[in-house]
Amino acid sequence: MLEARGFVPVWGAEGSEWLPLSRADAEFLERREFEIQQVAETFGVPPRMLGSLEPVGESPAAAFRRYVVRPTARLLEEQRRRS
Repeated sequence: MLEARGFVPVWGAEGSEWLPLSRADAEFLERREFEIQQVAETFGVPPRMLGSLEPVGESPAAAFRRYVVRPTARLLEEQRRRS
């Protein structure tokens, strides 16, 4: 209904809301999201870390611990064992 009048749902921090976007803008956002998904799958990183606006089940803090803190801690532990 609203989409027919040039409105598309946009996901923000608080959820979704209807904003006026041109079809070209909506297609650009869809293409951008698709490209983010492709890069994320290729390199094995969560799409959220690449700027995806799609809702995810993992919090940013949990993703930071998983993809930054743990690998760094493992590297430091390996270096400590070697010396």
